[in-house]
Amino acid sequence: MSSFSQQRRTSPQRLIFQHAGEPAHDVLVTIFLRGGIDGLTALPRLGDKTLATARGELAVPDPGRGSETVELGEGFGLHANLRPLEDIYRDGRMAIVPASGIAFDTMSHFDAMKTLERGGADPTALSSGWLGRFLTTEPLDQPSPLRVAAIDRLVPEALSGTQALALPSISEYRLDVPAEWSPKFLPLLERAYRRSDPHVARASRNIFRLLAQLKELNGRTANDQSVFPADALGQNLKQVATLIKANLGLEVATIDMQGWDTHINQAPQILALMKSLAAGVRAFYDDLGDHWKRVTLLIYSEFGRRIQVNINHGTDHGRATTLWAIGGGIRGGIYGEWPGTLPDQLSTHGSLRVTTDVRHILAELLQRRMGSKHLDQVFPGFTPKFLELAKSDL
Repeated sequence: MSSFSQQRRTSPQRLIFQHAGEPAHDVLVTIFLRGGIDGLTALPRLGDKTLATARGELAVPDPGRGSETVELGEGFGLHANLRPLEDIYRDGRMAIVPASGIAFDTMSHFDAMKTLERGGADPTALSSGWLGRFLTTEPLDQPSPLRVAAIDRLVPEALSGTQALALPSISEYRLDVPAEWSPKFLPLLERAYRRSDPHVARASRNIFRLLAQLKELNGRTANDQSVFPADALGQNLKQVATLIKANLGLEVATIDMQGWDTHINQAPQILALMKSLAAGVRAFYDDLGDHWKRVTLLIYSEFGRRIQVNINHGTDHGRATTLWAIGGGIRGGIYGEWPGTLPDQLSTHGSLRVTTDVRHILAELLQRRMGSKHLDQVFPGFTPKFLELAKSDL
């Protein structure tokens, strides 16, 4: 499985904040499925003989006759390995958008990722990320160093243009001093800052308070009995859930999930990936409970896969894929227009056409769930048309 990322190193953070608590809008959590998820496997079109023939050994069987494919309605199914997400859909908290993707026609991972993460019409149209622009155009709801966190060692392109914290784990967020230094050093440092300039003193109090809170959180996490998968995605989602429940001012969190570039022997790879994705998201959903009234989870990818199976029992880069949005402020259902899989309905690459520009969805989530009042600055030159998948009840 290939590993792709469009990321940058984070600069030293100015750890200054005054208070924390629940933001006035949702906490937005994104999971980027890097490599290009095969949306036609995750969300198969039921009864599509053209697709079944093209997919051959990779075709997802229709429900019934021993198949565990879940029938969602409107002509779509949910792959059996994503079954843990079925209840979320039935509860009306999951919107699914098939045939969605970027406007730019490319088969390059890196150009597609840049286009998607920058939120532009092509990879060179903008120099900052869509989330970065959102965060810089909105007033600080919670002036906290944990306002935005990339749960990784690097900050993704989507957050470029704003200060963002790379936080691989809560345990790594600490004031790092040599082990041989006396335990009395930190209290002495804190007292020294208290006697300095009033602004510096206030900032230092907040920093040391935050460090103490995170130390306590780390201990709580170690003893946490919530059941999250032990893999990277499960543990990253556990970190985000811990931060959300602690009310430390988190507004945006990003997670990457690698491995979706399935050119060779797709079946075993994508089956394992979908199982991991479903288990992690379901654990996250169950753990947050009532917090979902102010949380939105976005799951997206740079592009999809082609209709036809290749000679290596895999699928090559395609255009459209599938996007998921989950949350208490989401209207469940399947959205968008299905383009069809007949030869004259496909893109020039023999893949599903994009009928929903992903920016329409991102803009709707930012305005209706995150309270953005400056979509013209977040997506300059683009006029969004909402799919009505998000509630406007902030």
